[in-house]
Amino acid sequence: MFQLIDSNGLLYYKIEEFEKTGLIKHCFTTRKTGVSKNEYESLNLRINCDDDEENIKTNFKIICDEIGVNYEDLVFSNQVHEDKVVCVTREDLGNGIKYENKFKSADALVCNQSGVPLITFFADCVPLYFLDVKNKVIALAHSGWKGTVKNIASKTIEKMKTSYKSLPEDILCAIGPSIGECHFEVGEEVFNEFSSLSFGVVSKRDSKMFVNLQKTIENQQPIELEAFVHGSLCVSYSGRCYLSEVLMKRSANRGECAQPCRQRYDLLDKYGNEILDDHGKPIHQRYLLSLQDMDRSLHVAQMIEAGITTLKIEGRLKDKDYVTNIVAYYRQLIDQLKATHPNWASTSTNSIYEYNFTPNPAKTFHRGATDYFLYGRNQQLTNWSTPKSTGEAIGKVVAVRGKAIRIQILPNIILHNGDGLCYEDKGFAINRVEGDMLYTNQIIDIAPGTLLYRNVDPHFLRTLQATRRILVDIRFETTKNGYRLTIGNESADFAYEHQTAKNTERALQTIQEQLCKLGDTCLAAYKITIIANGEICSDTFPYFIPTSQINQWRRQLTATYLP
Repeated sequence: MFQLIDSNGLLYYKIEEFEKTGLIKHCFTTRKTGVSKNEYESLNLRINCDDDEENIKTNFKIICDEIGVNYEDLVFSNQVHEDKVVCVTREDLGNGIKYENKFKSADALVCNQSGVPLITFFADCVPLYFLDVKNKVIALAHSGWKGTVKNIASKTIEKMKTSYKSLPEDILCAIGPSIGECHFEVGEEVFNEFSSLSFGVVSKRDSKMFVNLQKTIENQQPIELEAFVHGSLCVSYSGRCYLSEVLMKRSANRGECAQPCRQRYDLLDKYGNEILDDHGKPIHQRYLLSLQDMDRSLHVAQMIEAGITTLKIEGRLKDKDYVTNIVAYYRQLIDQLKATHPNWASTSTNSIYEYNFTPNPAKTFHRGATDYFLYGRNQQLTNWSTPKSTGEAIGKVVAVRGKAIRIQILPNIILHNGDGLCYEDKGFAINRVEGDMLYTNQIIDIAPGTLLYRNVDPHFLRTLQATRRILVDIRFETTKNGYRLTIGNESADFAYEHQTAKNTERALQTIQEQLCKLGDTCLAAYKITIIANGEICSDTFPYFIPTSQINQWRRQLTATYLP
């Protein structure tokens, strides 16, 4: 996510995820402010044009002073719309700004040394930013349509891997502001070239041909894209909220949020007068900042088609029941979608997830649902009535008599003794259910027509049993001095004498049986391969190994896996 910074009229963009690391200084400039005049009147950073050279240098100094880098240390690229990636060192400081640009062609720059500012120039082409947070490697690439066709994004990452041992999973990648698909109309030749690519994204509208550069680049990245799909939302759009720190001296950015957004507030105009709601009532002591929970379950297919490979569930301070229910809900949904999308493949480790209940997000902690800003600001985000779990709607109150309530129950709703019900910011428990009559242990002051919700369903919670096991290949083979056991990614050699088996069929069976006993681990055997003297054993195994010894080796190797 790019964040627009306004510093006394100087407008530029920063990447929020890069900022959170605290590792680098960076920006994407706009044309606002600057000292250039006439047709170049702006923050003109274009070299080799008719603008006054001193004006261009001054413009560079303005942005350098703003973000805190040395103007004379800038290292310019020399992009020629190709796919050449150049490694930069401190010896290159001043290249293109203080000294003549020595790079004959360089559409991407990579560096692992501190204090080396990389500069790449763009018009409407795509800027690509890379940051290896582990090895502290940066890269900046210019991806025009020719560079995109030549896979410059992946080649930049490959250079980071080969030159500085970067791993894709450690690299943050950001696609900067650039021309969108709706404006990038191309001719037939370019259209056909992108169409021939496995990762190319094209479209036709009104007999015109268009290329989506950003999506094409995303498709070439060896980096998984993640997105939150469900859970609580922070009222701060950026996720950097200082309200808790200011009001209660507990920093949300240090994991100590006191959740002031879940408190009551009055809504006043600038004169201190109470503002009225749509019903003419003062907006007084309402939960004005309390957002509903994110629920994008209706849009999972579109998110996957857009390139999201990991769906994330927010689960801070949530209990086991919540996690079990919500994970099962999305597991069920994704499995259903995969059945109708044969081209989809799993991006995660093969696993078995078993549950014997019908998942329902409304049955565990639930504040109401919003898809947030997935399709813009087009819906109510907050719930002014309560910040607590509302659960699922169960029916409307028909009549109240003391501790007895008659309700009109909604279809497919079955109530049980012990259920917890709520309305607005109040709640009560059901002692006994008789048809459409609810009996409580207290007098309930509630008006007919009020919609009731069930926010505690003990009957459902008792059914929440689920297990997840990772499918692993198991390989057992003889070595010169003993045996080698491999379970998943773990392997170990064990010195042990090769003792000839009297019953070779039973010897093989024993090994197979014991290696499958993965017990309380999170593992399940997917495939077992047993090899003796270089040959796969299908019916017999020539050596005898005591059951206790096999079990000892298996336990030793699986001890590293969490249960």
